Amino acid sequence: MKGTFRFGFLVLGVLAGMMPAANAWAVQNWQPVWHTTRLTYGTYSYRPSVYDGQVAYTAWEGNQTEVFYWDGGITTRVTNTQQNEGTASLWGDLIAWNRYYQDQKQGDIYYYEVSTQRTHQLTNTPELDETHTKVWNGQIVWDTYSDAYEYEVVHWDGSAMHRFQTHNNQRPHPHIGNGRIAWVDRGFQSSGYLVKMWDGTSESFISENGRIEYFAFDGECAWWSRDGIREYWDGQSVAIIDPGFRTMEASVDSGFVIFEGREPQEQYSEIYDWHANQVIRVTDNDVSDEYPSIWVGDGRVHIAYTRRYGHQEPDVMYAWAMIPEPATLAIVLLGGLGIFSRVCRKKLK
Repeated sequence: MKGTFRFGFLVLGVLAGMMPAANAWAVQNWQPVWHTTRLTYGTYSYRPSVYDGQVAYTAWEGNQTEVFYWDGGITTRVTNTQQNEGTASLWGDLIAWNRYYQDQKQGDIYYYEVSTQRTHQLTNTPELDETHTKVWNGQIVWDTYSDAYEYEVVHWDGSAMHRFQTHNNQRPHPHIGNGRIAWVDRGFQSSGYLVKMWDGTSESFISENGRIEYFAFDGECAWWSRDGIREYWDGQSVAIIDPGFRTMEASVDSGFVIFEGREPQEQYSEIYDWHANQVIRVTDNDVSDEYPSIWVGDGRVHIAYTRRYGHQEPDVMYAWAMIPEPATLAIVLLGGLGIFSRVCRKKLK
C-alpha cells in the first residue's frame, strides 16, 4: 500500500506541474465568441466607458450632449441640462465627466452616483478649462488649463485634490488605475512626449522612446508613438505590440489591450485585441469601429466602442466574451484524486 500511495502522490505532482503549460495553452489558443448588443440607434453617441457589463456614454439630445448610463438592460439619462456634457468615464458606482459652458472652452467636473442617482459638482472654476475626466475606485483625475498656468493634472482622492505640474504645451490626457496615475509629459532627454506615472509616492517616466500619439492606462500601460513604436508595460517589463498596421485609440486591463486599427488597403477601422503576444480581430464590418473601452472581470472580457456608419450618426456597441478557464489546482487535484482512488481500489481487490 505504501507504494500505491507513493504512486498516487506522484500522479498528483505530475498533474499539478502541468498547470502552467495548460494555462499558457488556453490563453494562447483563445478563440473568443463575442456577444454584441447595440445600445443606441441614430442618436450620435460616442466614446463609451465600460465597467462590469455596464456602459456610460455621451450622446446628442436636442441641441446639446447629455450623459447616459446602461446597466446591462435599462438606459438611464444621467444629465438634463442646457449645457454640453463631455466624455463620460465609468468605474464602480461613479460616472464622471466634464461639463462645457456656452463658450465651449471652460467647464467644471461632475460625478454621478449610480446607487443613489445623485449628481455632484466637484469643481466650480469657470476660469479654468477642465476636461479628459477618468474615474477609478471612487477617485477622479482630469487635466486643466488657464491662460495663467501651464497644463496641470488634478487628482481627487475622494476627499481632497492634488495637483501635478506638467511641462506640456498640449493636453496631458491623464488616466488612473490600480492606485497609479499616468499622463503624457515632455521628457527632457527626448525630442517628444513620454508617458509619466505617479505610483502614489513619486513620479517617473515609464516610456523611454518615441513621441506618444495614443496611450491607455489602468495601472498597466500601452502606448503608440509617432515613430512607430507600439509597446505594452505590465508594471515591470515591456513587450512589443506589432500588429503590422496602423493603430489608434486603445484601452487596457489585466493584460488585454483592446485597440482601434486599420489594416492596409482597408477603408474602415476595426477593433482588435492583443494579449499573450497575439492579435485577434474583434470586429469585421463595412463600417468604422472606434474609441474602444475594456474591463476584464467575472471570467469575461467586456468591451464597448463607437460604430460609425459612413455619414450617418454613430452609435454605441457593447460586447463580451468568455476568457478561457485555466486549469486550476482544484480541477487538477480532483482529476488526480479520481485516478488515485481507482488505483487504490484495484490494489485492494
